[in-house]
Amino acid sequence: EINFVFRPAFAGAYKEFLTIENIYDSTNNQIISVKANVKKPRHFFINPLQVDFGAIMIKGTSSTTARITVTNTSKQTRVFKVIDEGLSSFDAATPKLSFHIDTTQQQNVPKEIEDQIDLLERHLKISMRKGQHENVLKINAQIEKLRNSAKKESGDSPAYKK
Repeated sequence: EINFVFRPAFAGAYKEFLTIENIYDSTNNQIISVKANVKKPRHFFINPLQVDFGAIMIKGTSSTTARITVTNTSKQTRVFKVIDEGLSSFDAATPKLSFHIDTTQQQNVPKEIEDQIDLLERHLKISMRKGQHENVLKINAQIEKLRNSAKKESGDSPAYKK
C-alpha cells in the first residue's frame, strides 16, 4: 500500500502519470494516471445576481423591495464595497440602500451541490455575456433552488429550526 497525498497549490486542470517501478521485475512496471480539476475556493457569493423591479411609472416609486445576500464563505473577515456604476440614464432614479449584517455561521454546502452551483455559475456567466436574458433567469432560479436545498439539508432554514 502506498499513501499518496495530493495538495495542489494552483487552480486548474491537473493530469500527471506516476510510474510505479517493480525493482525485482522491470517488465512489470505500472503507470497510474492522476487527474484533478482543482478549483479556487470562493470567498463569497452573491444571491441573486440580478434584480428586476419591472415596469414603474415616471416619478413613481416601486413598492417592491429586493434582498441581495452577500455571503462570506471564508473563515476570515472580509470587506465588501458596493459601487453604483451610474448606468442609469434617469437622473431622478435614486436607489435607496439599507444594510443588515447577519453574523451567524453559514451552513456547510454539500460538495455535490457546490459542484452543481459552480457549473451553473459558469453557464450563467456565458449566458450573461451572450445576452441570453431568459436563460440567465432560469439559471439564477436553479442556483437559488440548489442553495435553498442546501439550507434545508443543514437545518438552517426557519421551517426546519426547532
